[in-house]
Amino acid sequence: MLQRDPYKIIEVAPLSSENEINKAYRKKLKNYQGEVTPTPQTEAKLKEINEAYSLLSDPEQRKQYDSSTQFQLRRVRKIHEKTTKKLSAELRTEKGKPTYIESSSLLDRIKSFFNKPKKQEISIPYNPKEADMHFALGISLCDNIKFIEQAPNEFKKAIQYNPNHIEAHYNTGIVYYKTGQFEEALVSFQRVLNIDRNDKSALSMIELLKED
Repeated sequence: MLQRDPYKIIEVAPLSSENEINKAYRKKLKNYQGEVTPTPQTEAKLKEINEAYSLLSDPEQRKQYDSSTQFQLRRVRKIHEKTTKKLSAELRTEKGKPTYIESSSLLDRIKSFFNKPKKQEISIPYNPKEADMHFALGISLCDNIKFIEQAPNEFKKAIQYNPNHIEAHYNTGIVYYKTGQFEEALVSFQRVLNIDRNDKSALSMIELLKED
């Protein structure tokens, strides 16, 4: 049974066609075939690749896999009590305009994740209504495969207005995942855990996309 995501194993985007999956599979095999005496590691890798391809080349199995809960967009923003209290405590008025000040603990976790130098404070305009508007626009773009790659721009705008918009973070990760940008997806799912470390779907996605 596969422990990792079959799309990442073959290195192909989940939105790829059957032909693209076949090409990616053959290309992946070339990296491990040809050894006179295959090592146990090579044999294990080939087995994983073949199992991934077996799943993705079967329309019914692929459809069932893609329909898993963790791969679906979060279309409704949930109000988390912990997050709401946190925002209320950190909202201040500056020249008549609300400004959101990120908590040092959350900010430190994000900074350490990217290994960036620490800064004392970052002020981000806080406007939940504006955030939800961009969130809805992002969802609309996702509903048309031609525009899905533009969706993260709207989700990121939602996050700019509400840094704790957990669904915007999660959906950014899902779009990156579906378009084959697996490393970027991991970053987004990690940001979800920075807000709620018990988010089951984000934990599941990180486990699927983990490295060998």
